[in-house]
Amino acid sequence: MLRMCPTSATEMENSSPSDSIYDTYEFKMLMVYVQRRRPTFDSEDGKKIEQADAAEKDNSEKVAEKLGEILNSNGDFKNLSLSLESLETDGNEDEEQDVIQKVVNLIRESGDQLNERIKEDKRIEQCLTETFTYSLFKNVLDLFFKQSMNVKDEVKIAYTAELTTKFCAIDHHPMNMVLGFGAKYLQDNFSLWIQSHGGWEKGLQITDDEEVE
Repeated sequence: MLRMCPTSATEMENSSPSDSIYDTYEFKMLMVYVQRRRPTFDSEDGKKIEQADAAEKDNSEKVAEKLGEILNSNGDFKNLSLSLESLETDGNEDEEQDVIQKVVNLIRESGDQLNERIKEDKRIEQCLTETFTYSLFKNVLDLFFKQSMNVKDEVKIAYTAELTTKFCAIDHHPMNMVLGFGAKYLQDNFSLWIQSHGGWEKGLQITDDEEVE
């Protein structure tokens, strides 16, 4: 029987990001972004404390604000054009891939109701609450962007921040862990783009006297 989600010992051991990710600019910026987008987060795992700490960070506030503007100017997830590839299947998807595809579909369709829609599907809820790993997070974002047409890198960065926020809102997800996943995804996929454009402020075209280091 095909497994539903990645549950091997190695995968579960790697479910949390390394401690070094918590000191990165990407992590700090995502913390500020989540605070701006979901100021009413409340849970028993210290989310209020983490958000209060975010207020003391550097120019990540300006970057988080700019990413929100980029997201708003490009509309919600429903407005992204689907690629032809997203409409094709090779008939060989296993159960894990099926879950990933369903999560991507829910992201596009559900908006702020993602958490509620996930709860309606017990298989997906179990996958995203009990065996949530960076591999799963990465596969969802990879497929989401693969199935979207003509999305610029700066827009992908904004959607990565927003998707991280949505995953933070899912019940039982420690906020630090999800922010770490988002920070690692940004580093792995967009660090070169940021560097080649002269840093965050120039890459995102932030017009301000202050610059992000």
